Amino acid sequence: MIIEKNYPMTIDLSTIKRGDDVYVDEEWNEERGILLYGDDEEQNLPEDPDCSNDLVPPDVTNMQGKREIKVLDLVSATKVLFSGNKGKMYLFLNSCLRKGWLDDFVGCKVLNRTINRDVCNFPHVDYWRIDRENFFADVEVSLKLQTVQGERLWEGYLVCWCHFEENEGFDRHAKKKKPRYRFICSIEDLTDTVERPLDEFDRLDNHLAPYLTNDRVEEIANGIWSRICEG
Repeated sequence: MIIEKNYPMTIDLSTIKRGDDVYVDEEWNEERGILLYGDDEEQNLPEDPDCSNDLVPPDVTNMQGKREIKVLDLVSATKVLFSGNKGKMYLFLNSCLRKGWLDDFVGCKVLNRTINRDVCNFPHVDYWRIDRENFFADVEVSLKLQTVQGERLWEGYLVCWCHFEENEGFDRHAKKKKPRYRFICSIEDLTDTVERPLDEFDRLDNHLAPYLTNDRVEEIANGIWSRICEG
């Protein structure tokens, strides 16, 4: 059976018997993207790989251990916050203890000599965006205190002002200098309660992505439009 290049037609494949030689004009094949193989060409067709097991077919190159893929390490803000600042938090709490601030919070004399991890816990952190570069980290504090009236459990917050500071460093992989960012945390206050007005601050999740309600999105959009119109 011969298919001419200038005579495109619909072929009933049921009329082609096994063993028939089928020839296709190569120029017409390139234009139409059609190629019929006869019985002589079947031996050159690639075999379907067997995916029922984990064996690599013989004609496939095994790339295991030969290719490196870089995967982003998504680090939480809490891990970054505590990795280099937990010592500063203990120092701040001990300073408050010496100054008598914890006595005022509890309402009686605190007998603890020091504040350490045996009596202090940081259960949770709330993040609030100040602007594009700065944010608050309200670190919840739980203290087991010995007082003249017995053991007291006091809960409050360490208010931290945080941002990332650009610091040029050397990238050993790229072998050149490139901007790096250093996390800066300043402990501002110790308080028993924290109130953040939602119309002034946007709550952030543990990866510093904002939680925004529909009303807040509309408010931000209106603010952007007003600045554009004024400009």
